[in-house]
Amino acid sequence: MKRGTARKPEDVEKVVLKYVRPGAFVLPGDEITIAEAFYPGPGTYEEDGKVRAAVTGTVEVDLDAREVRVNPAVNVPPKIEEGTTVIGRVQTIKEQVVLVKIGFVEGREDREPPVTGVGGIHISKVRDAYVEHLGDEFQPGDIVKAKVISTKVPVQLSTMGKEYGVILAFCTRCRSEMERIGRRKLRCPVCGNTETRKLAEGYLREAERS
Repeated sequence: MKRGTARKPEDVEKVVLKYVRPGAFVLPGDEITIAEAFYPGPGTYEEDGKVRAAVTGTVEVDLDAREVRVNPAVNVPPKIEEGTTVIGRVQTIKEQVVLVKIGFVEGREDREPPVTGVGGIHISKVRDAYVEHLGDEFQPGDIVKAKVISTKVPVQLSTMGKEYGVILAFCTRCRSEMERIGRRKLRCPVCGNTETRKLAEGYLREAERS
């Protein structure tokens, strides 16, 4: 919609009811309305003919200005900063780095960070010992607890320290959840396969001790 286009008040009311929901709770990237109906105001942006939310909050409509806005939520999403502990899933293992899809900040599982993405764990930041093969420390699909050591894109992570590492691993044979049976050793309760990982102190499944 070009600025200066005349529109009767009753027509604007119809557009509101058809294309936008005042008071709706939205997250960054959510579609609010079409650009032909309203101008993007504070807390929004236009992309491919759509007006989308730039922040988390509630939708507001200014009929006089024919503008939609997003009123930021008071409970802002957690930030990923240096020193932050994050939880993610291993995506890819390369020769020198493990790529992890960051899911959330520890302690703020109720909200995703404003910018989630892939972080990297370099082979030198896995543990306080020489690492020869990253496949002995992580496998795709594993859930990892890591510390953010740099927020420059891509985010750099570290699992050095006993509190960091894999908190839930999956058997590479049958994909079942594996049980911890030693400092670095895991056993699959379904197929009996044993594997190693760089395990965190708080690994989620401990084998029953007889």
